[in-house]
Amino acid sequence: MVAAKDYHQEQSTVLKYSCNEGYSWRDFTFSSTDITVYGVVTEPGQHTTIMSLYGGSWDNFKWTVITVDFANIFPRQCDDQDYYDWRPWDERTESQCLLGSSITIERRKPQICCLNGRDYDREFDYHICDCTSEDYECDYGFARPMYDYYAPCMRDHAIELPNPCADGKNKTYMANTGYRKIAGDVCTGGEEILFQRFEAPCCGDDTLPPFFPPPNQPGQTVSGKVASKGPLAAVGALLGVACLMALVFLAMFIIVTLKYRATTRNYIRVATAEEPALFGSSQQDTPENLASMAGEEEDDKPLIP
Repeated sequence: MVAAKDYHQEQSTVLKYSCNEGYSWRDFTFSSTDITVYGVVTEPGQHTTIMSLYGGSWDNFKWTVITVDFANIFPRQCDDQDYYDWRPWDERTESQCLLGSSITIERRKPQICCLNGRDYDREFDYHICDCTSEDYECDYGFARPMYDYYAPCMRDHAIELPNPCADGKNKTYMANTGYRKIAGDVCTGGEEILFQRFEAPCCGDDTLPPFFPPPNQPGQTVSGKVASKGPLAAVGALLGVACLMALVFLAMFIIVTLKYRATTRNYIRVATAEEPALFGSSQQDTPENLASMAGEEEDDKPLIP
């Protein structure tokens, strides 16, 4: 890797190079006088170590071309241990496919500085992947909410689409799902049928025919429009879940409270029934009982001579 200061910045006599894919950089002085660098090109071929730098000076308008050979910066030739199997894929997705295919490449390990005597990238495993939603983008006249990569493609009413049924001559039209395969994608099968256009009957009037989102995509078909289940619907769903959880907790609280009250009542009843056995039988203080008790107290008093 070779880098030089852009000609919009300032003149320079130094360029930077890296033999380990940018993990470390070194300086190389290519000229004794300042030069405005307009471009850096390499010689044809995958094994070349020669590059050319072209530019000029602000003092005169003559072109300057400098050729540099970097062969001496590599301490040795690469061997079998300096290569590994690498597969390009989109880290935002779960699939290890890219543009509908999976390819494994043998390439040099990035942090090793050795002269690559082989073809830099050697393909030795390639197969076509099944189609998924990751292989499709929003069709013309459809869009996702800004900064939401995983949101469904919904109708963008700021873009007017032609009506294939407007003249009344067509009885059918190719219904749009709101998606199209990404350019260069080679996937086949899988969920491909869910995103393909299909023939549908015209409405019989000037109403723009509806589009039909895939079954697993949010959206509801309406005449000429789609009721989006977007951010507001998501908020509503969250509120619904919160209300449901609140009702569940309330029901649990009521059940626990009722069980506690029933247990307390049973305990009081048992304690009341067992009290006479523990402390002896008790009788109510009636007037007759009080009079008898008073008589007994008088009999116990000593007689005064």
